[in-house]
Amino acid sequence: MIDTLPFTTEGNNEQASVAGYNSWATSCVLVQETSPTTWYKVSLQGNGATCVKASLFGYSFDAILAVYSSADSCKNLGCIDQSNSDTVAWKAEEGETDYVVVASSGEWTRGPFSLEISVSV
Repeated sequence: MIDTLPFTTEGNNEQASVAGYNSWATSCVLVQETSPTTWYKVSLQGNGATCVKASLFGYSFDAILAVYSSADSCKNLGCIDQSNSDTVAWKAEEGETDYVVVASSGEWTRGPFSLEISVSV
């Protein structure tokens, strides 16, 4: 769980599981049921409401970056693909858990990536 910002990590979705059929993860339109997904749990405490951004870089696959607000719904805060932008931003509420998801557009596009989650100015 990520509770302090900034947070930076190197990841790789080579062994990631797929979103799955009828998964709530597919409620963000770009995440398909065959998309390999890597999840990061973000829960900021003691900060009140904070503007947060997640940035994806250092990847060579058709990446998707999405943010979910809870385990059962997508706030439609931002689902992007490689051809648009590599950043999503949202308002993180204190005590709420958000999930940042790095996915790929399909089952066969996988690889290493870097993810940075930070306070948005």
